[in-house]
Amino acid sequence: MKENNVMSASTPHTGDLQDQLEKIIRRMQKIQRAIKASRQPASMLELMELKQLGTEYARIVDRLANIPDSGLA
Repeated sequence: MKENNVMSASTPHTGDLQDQLEKIIRRMQKIQRAIKASRQPASMLELMELKQLGTEYARIVDRLANIPDSGLA
């Protein structure tokens, strides 16, 4: 029984990961709207942040895909 508790404590919760994905998507959309509203090319800072967000998004999707019963595996 103790082993189950340890395993579940170290196993990421799909709800938490999905919440993180939603935050990343909202932030990416906010940046994209700001770029569009400025009618200027994206700045290096905006591009770097979008790249980091994209990397984090891919990492979380990969984690979700490897969780049994997450609906993505």
